Amino acid sequence: MGIAKASTSRRFVGWVIDIAILLAIGFIMESFGDAAVQIFPFLMLAYLLFRDVTGVSIGKYVLRMRVEGRSQARIVRNATIAAGSLVGVAGVSGPVDTIASSLILVECLYILVRGERIGDRLAGTEVVMSVPPQSQLE
Repeated sequence: MGIAKASTSRRFVGWVIDIAILLAIGFIMESFGDAAVQIFPFLMLAYLLFRDVTGVSIGKYVLRMRVEGRSQARIVRNATIAAGSLVGVAGVSGPVDTIASSLILVECLYILVRGERIGDRLAGTEVVMSVPPQSQLE
């Protein structure tokens, strides 16, 4: 029996957990003043890009999911989401901003239709359920 693929709805809830944590950190950093607020977008970008390098983000860990694939591929899979955020961090507006926002929208629509992200397809990764510890199987 193989490892079960994580459902789209479970992946969405994991993403919501990750974003909620980022927002909470942003609100906390806001209390430290303008310098912290200016650093936050770069921290957010780094988290979005590297969150799965170990195979799990916080949201995936909580929901017992993991990313299957090489660690370099795990960075590639998040590049599509991080690219849109990078445009926001850089303060770019106009056509580039529209393209970046569209990329995130296309990524969201793709997962709804295909059950996988474009980033997963490009990187050759897959989000699966974590195998329960041996003690839970007995």
